[in-house]
Amino acid sequence: MSNGNGEVIIPRDDKHLEELASSEGPVVMDFSAVWCGPCRRIEPLFKQLARTNPEVKFVKVDVDEYADFAEDMGVAAMPTFQFREDGETINALTVQGASNEKLEANLEALLLGNYPNNVNNDAGDEGSEPENTDQDADDDF
Repeated sequence: MSNGNGEVIIPRDDKHLEELASSEGPVVMDFSAVWCGPCRRIEPLFKQLARTNPEVKFVKVDVDEYADFAEDMGVAAMPTFQFREDGETINALTVQGASNEKLEANLEALLLGNYPNNVNNDAGDEGSEPENTDQDADDDF
């Protein structure tokens, strides 16, 4: 089982980011930007969830620094939270926008394995648009 040690992980470089995205166990990736207001508003909850769920890796991805990776993952708005299990994105759990309720509910679903079986390694494939969207998201990065 992966272990995030209760801290939000900031990737050191492209290789480290790829390792985190493909790691075994549950991973929650926060695609955000320093200039994004909704991203800043939900950051304390993301940090709290990391502290209270050390069995999960919580990864903060700066979309300006890792723009190619974010694009490859199908990220079009910030914040976007992608939930991964054993290196694969669980599209049904993806959340666009700063929704505390959706973030907490989808983390619980990830931990319980309670989600539809629509896992996809390439978030850019047709039909992989997230169903959980929120009005509180900044488009275009």
